[in-house]
Amino acid sequence: MLWTAAMYLAKEKKPHWLMSLPATFMTGVCITYLLVASFKNGGLAFDQTVGYSAGLIISMAVFAFFLWKKKLVLK
Repeated sequence: MLWTAAMYLAKEKKPHWLMSLPATFMTGVCITYLLVASFKNGGLAFDQTVGYSAGLIISMAVFAFFLWKKKLVLK
């Protein structure tokens, strides 16, 4: 929902930062949980260092993808 709202704001040429920054954070939280949580809790049980690093990298990659798509949409 946050990513959808961020793209809507970007299309309307309004400040999307109110939605894209929380969306980036929540993406990182969800990915990190998926990677670090135990199998019993629905995760993949990776080492915490790997999970935190991958969560950060993936969330930044998704944010960069959002900015790239925003640039394409606004042309």
